[in-house]
Amino acid sequence: MPFLVWTGVEEWLTESAAVELDGAGLSAIGTQLGAEPAPFRVDYRLEAPGFVTRELELTATAEGWRRHLLLRHDGSGVWEAEVDDRGDVAGGPWDGSLPDLSDALDIDIQNSPLTNTMPILRHGFQREGSGDFLMAFVMTPSLRVEASPQRYEHVRTTEDGSVIRYISRDGDFTAELEIDRDGLLTFYPRLARRVEPDERADEEA
Repeated sequence: MPFLVWTGVEEWLTESAAVELDGAGLSAIGTQLGAEPAPFRVDYRLEAPGFVTRELELTATAEGWRRHLLLRHDGSGVWEAEVDDRGDVAGGPWDGSLPDLSDALDIDIQNSPLTNTMPILRHGFQREGSGDFLMAFVMTPSLRVEASPQRYEHVRTTEDGSVIRYISRDGDFTAELEIDRDGLLTFYPRLARRVEPDERADEEA
């Protein structure tokens, strides 16, 4: 079970995750720390058998408030959310109402270097191919869920893994994601890069 750490590239953030990954799917327990719009922490637990999200549990904590979200998926496009708030949550109250996610099989946590992995491994994009997907996109730190159309395209294999092009279908953002041989992200332009063992804080990867 690899334990991975990523750090922000253009803004301050960090994420760590213990990841269990095999041919049968992915599960992970992780923590994301951010500073915008105010300092926050998000702890999450992800279960994705067959690389299809079945359950995502998150707890967001910031000064004066806390929100817990349990997001469940039946594996065929039926999603439900349970929300519990304490304090005045950033972005205001939310009853857990979800957008139309009937075509979504995956979640994507905002600014997370981990959660692009499921569609890549499920469809073998680390080797070849491309595809369009609808994601249940979880905003941080509010944990509100939006529908996010995304596209992934195999670009090339490398000595250490492969490069996958990510395209946001509801905006103009595109990035070439560098992943290792297991399909886990090592570099996401403008977002994050993996921290390697013995790396000094003043060194660039």
